[in-house]
Amino acid sequence: MIIRRSVLSAAAAAVLAVGLLAQDQLPMRGPAAQRVEQLKKLRLMEALKLDEDTSIRFFVRYNEHQEELRGIGKKRAGAIDELQSLARKNAPEGEIEAKLKEVTGIESEVLATRNKFLEKLKEVLSVRQIAQVVVFERNFNQDLRELMRESAQERWRGRN
Repeated sequence: MIIRRSVLSAAAAAVLAVGLLAQDQLPMRGPAAQRVEQLKKLRLMEALKLDEDTSIRFFVRYNEHQEELRGIGKKRAGAIDELQSLARKNAPEGEIEAKLKEVTGIESEVLATRNKFLEKLKEVLSVRQIAQVVVFERNFNQDLRELMRESAQERWRGRN
């Protein structure tokens, strides 16, 4: 039981780090983002070797979690935009500090949301499969960032 909690806590921390990086570095929207999300789900199903029933139950939770993260991400972006505005207009330090606390509170909300998601996965997946989800997401996001970086470099070379 203690090992399971420490594994899940470590997994949650890893997912948080990846999630925050992904939110900041992968500003994809529209059809491209939808295609990437579909590919991610297909690869995740393959990696976990889920049967149809388990797959449905898993993706209900997964989709809810992704939607919740998108909402928190929007709230975080808005708070950071407000923080930027306060800094630009030389607002009093108290206002800036209050906004900073709001931003860090939102980031804590991301961690709490991820912990809750990992706990919910226990109802559907084994601890080993939950670990596979965490590792898969990290690797998938790293690969995606690398592809985007390479694509940007190719576009840059094409301009010069």
